[in-house]
Amino acid sequence: MALSHPDSAPDWFWPSWAAEARLPQFHLRDTKSSHGRYAQDIKVITGKDLVKFHGHACDGLFRAMLALEQGLAALFPDRMIDRTDLRVRSHNSPCLGDVAAYLTGGRIRFNTQDVEHRSGVWFVLQRISTEQAVEVHELPGVYPPELAAEEARLLRAAAASPEEIDRLREAQWDWVRYRLLAQ
Repeated sequence: MALSHPDSAPDWFWPSWAAEARLPQFHLRDTKSSHGRYAQDIKVITGKDLVKFHGHACDGLFRAMLALEQGLAALFPDRMIDRTDLRVRSHNSPCLGDVAAYLTGGRIRFNTQDVEHRSGVWFVLQRISTEQAVEVHELPGVYPPELAAEEARLLRAAAASPEEIDRLREAQWDWVRYRLLAQ
């Protein structure tokens, strides 16, 4: 059994601090085709891969990645995630939903992914074969209220300036780098 070679080198969309961070890697077992048998080799998915799928690195992507690491470890203690054996539900957020879909293989059209508008970073994961389910969520207060308030303010603003958006992103990156990943 071979593992794919993960790529976490810095790139224009993957900052050097993220490339150097101790982030989870997800080992995924998949099938060879839509009607195929399991592949013998294992895919290794990194945060950089999640950014390629989602489109950009953001605090939501890091928060989702770390939360799903915990939930998937509970369902797959050997850390070999079988994406054909999962259902997922998450907050109706593009960031959380994209990370959930990519790591679990969940698809709305197959009733293996669902979203609901309940605030916060949370996921309900179910291993279909065993019916075991877990819920993981970010504890209240982990994300600074001042960042959440600034996000909400900019969303409500008729037009946020590029400088305001840049300041928010830098504040979010500082929080991810020096608080979230430092825990």
